[in-house]
Amino acid sequence: MFLRDFLGLTARTEMRMILRWGPFVDHFSGHNEPLPLSRTERISFYVFATLVIAALWHFNVWLEFLILWLIPLTPMLMPFIRMRTVTEHVAIPGRTGDNATRHVDGTWLERVLIAPCNINFHVAHHLFAAVPLYNLPRFHKHLLKVDEFRDYVAHKDSYFGRDGATSVFGEVISKVDRENQPSEHDEVPNPSVS
Repeated sequence: MFLRDFLGLTARTEMRMILRWGPFVDHFSGHNEPLPLSRTERISFYVFATLVIAALWHFNVWLEFLILWLIPLTPMLMPFIRMRTVTEHVAIPGRTGDNATRHVDGTWLERVLIAPCNINFHVAHHLFAAVPLYNLPRFHKHLLKVDEFRDYVAHKDSYFGRDGATSVFGEVISKVDRENQPSEHDEVPNPSVS
């Protein structure tokens, strides 16, 4: 799946999914899902879009914008989104469904590439979705003072690494290794018997 993301083969499907969840879906309709944009949000968006278009036109950098921003966006963004989604929701011991969410501190590079905008504070984000992303670190720190939250949260220090105790990747690899180990009930072939 990551190879298809890097090659841009999933771009159309992924963009359709992103647009379906975006706030502009019901921009000109009367639907209430997702929540409609406020007048201020609409004006802000139109001002921003107008300024971007005016700057591209004034400096005559349409081709550069396309080549250096829009085209790389798909093969670079989608693999990181998929990686973050998998690491925050898959292979959490004893958790399934909506309960399967983990918090990852991440290194500075992981926070920039995989979990920007404090989205690595994922448990707090899922439990209290109304908390703005910029307040999630402070809110998470406050929640850690609550015993029930500390007991609930699945926490890892980083996304990558071989140590299953501190990294998501290590935990997933160790889980796969455990699942591929033969159980005591499996027949082990005897090489001396032909």
